[in-house]
Amino acid sequence: MRAGFNEVEMTLKYLFFGEPIVQPEAPKLTIMRHWTETVIRDEELIKR
Repeated sequence: MRAGFNEVEMTLKYLFFGEPIVQPEAPKLTIMRHWTETVIRDEELIKR
């Protein structure tokens, strides 16, 4: 799932084409970006 906008693309359009950056509407979510595995034991998870 993506947040619905590409911040790199918005920045490049601003820098190269002068397009204004308009704050996109962002949903409430958590984004975890990483390059390695994350291992979490079951007892360390937050249960809902």
